[in-house]
Amino acid sequence: MAEGDGEKLGRRRSASAANRLDDPGDRCPSCAEPGRGRYCSACGERFLVDHDFSLRHFFLETLPHEVLDIDGKFLRTLRLLLLRPGMLASEYVIGRRQRYVGPLRFYVIAFLLHATLAALLAGHGPSLSEHIRDTDPTQLLARLAASRSGVNWNDSELRASLNERGRWFAEIGTLLIFLAIAALQKLVFFRSGRRYLEHVALSLNVVSFYIVVLLLVEIGLGIFGRSHFADYDVDAQQWAGATLLPVYWFLAIRRFYGLRALPSLFGALVMWVGHVLIALCFNLLVLALLIETA
Repeated sequence: MAEGDGEKLGRRRSASAANRLDDPGDRCPSCAEPGRGRYCSACGERFLVDHDFSLRHFFLETLPHEVLDIDGKFLRTLRLLLLRPGMLASEYVIGRRQRYVGPLRFYVIAFLLHATLAALLAGHGPSLSEHIRDTDPTQLLARLAASRSGVNWNDSELRASLNERGRWFAEIGTLLIFLAIAALQKLVFFRSGRRYLEHVALSLNVVSFYIVVLLLVEIGLGIFGRSHFADYDVDAQQWAGATLLPVYWFLAIRRFYGLRALPSLFGALVMWVGHVLIALCFNLLVLALLIETA
């Protein structure tokens, strides 16, 4: 073989090796199904090409997608959650799910962001006695605290410890609220014939909306009102619960259950009152747990 022919053959082999990832392989690397096109038709795996390993692709596409999800899925979900109550749950239960973040996943993301931000900004906040005074109209917790005469509720170290534990107990308790709310939906809207997990999808959306509103308010408080964060945060929760929540329930119920205005209004009032009472019961339970374990 001539020297020129050998060089040409070497160049062809090098080009072939360099472009090995330009076309999908014969088999999917995940499920071994025959590879056609850019994605596996069986499992959805994306076939890699050389461009996927370039620094430009990493910084302009891979990194923003993994960190910010700028393909629009998260932002699309957030927009529908805020502007079209009940739409996400309706899309989810009919099986149109690829374009949105699932209700449970979105709720967990919002919950973790809210819990982390509150832990960073809240400081010590009101004492346990102040919490009891503001949230327990029955005075049962006050009597329970008074029965523990050996505990100095004004001790600064105990107060700091109880506030820290109480904050995380309360956050964990919110993980169970949507299940109780869905059970109430099942009772109130039993004629809809929807299954329990369908009601759960809507309750997750409503609770996620409430958390997102609080998260936005807390970001503003962290910027402009850090020194009074704990007090303002309580006011924001009460304001959102008393004004935005019933309106959101009304709009979500009307779209999700397909009811007219009057039945939707009645259902919204029942669900709003039930939502507030369920949250209050969980809050009182957390406070009682703190008193017993102090």
